[in-house]
Amino acid sequence: MNRDLGEVVGLLGELGRRGVSCSIVDVAGLDEASVRSLYYDAVGASFLSRCEIRGIFGSEERDGVFFGREIPALLIYEGGVAVDVYPHKTEFGYVTIYDCLKSMINELDKRGVCS
Repeated sequence: MNRDLGEVVGLLGELGRRGVSCSIVDVAGLDEASVRSLYYDAVGASFLSRCEIRGIFGSEERDGVFFGREIPALLIYEGGVAVDVYPHKTEFGYVTIYDCLKSMINELDKRGVCS
C-alpha cells in the first residue's frame, strides 16, 4: 500500500528544491485533536479527489486510527484546503505516496522546472 517509503524524504527534498512547499509532520508530537483535524482534512480531500482512504487508515469501528501513525500520510493543500491524500485507493488500485511524488517530479521535469 505504501511502497518505497525510504525514498519519500528525498523526493520531498527534491520537490522543495524545485519550489514546492513541503513539510513533514510527526504526529507523535501532536495531541489527539490535532491528529484528528488532519485526518478530517484527509477525509475531505478523499471526497474531492474521489478516492477511498477509510480502509487504509482505519476501519468502520476505528475510523482513522492508523492515520499518520502506523500508516504515513501525504496531504496536498491548495489555498489552505486539503485537495488530495495519499495513499489512497481508486477503482484501478492503490496510489502510494511514492507514486504521487514521482508523478509530481515527472510533471515538473516536463515543464522544465529544475532544482
